[in-house]
Amino acid sequence: MGGGLGVPQDYAEAYFWLDLAAAGKPNASDSKQIAKFRDEAASHLTPDDLSREQERARKWFETHPANPQ
Repeated sequence: MGGGLGVPQDYAEAYFWLDLAAAGKPNASDSKQIAKFRDEAASHLTPDDLSREQERARKWFETHPANPQ
């Protein structure tokens, strides 16, 4: 993952934002990188923490619907 120099690593927060990014329809090469980083963050989470962040992302999408273009 990125360096994270000078700040504590927060894998739950990283997973949340990477999950949102993955759902944002990135191009193919970005999609692979985002999925790789998201999966790396997930590997540091307990099953309960992972479930909590997935639910958090689901709720975020409910309150921030996509604008069709």
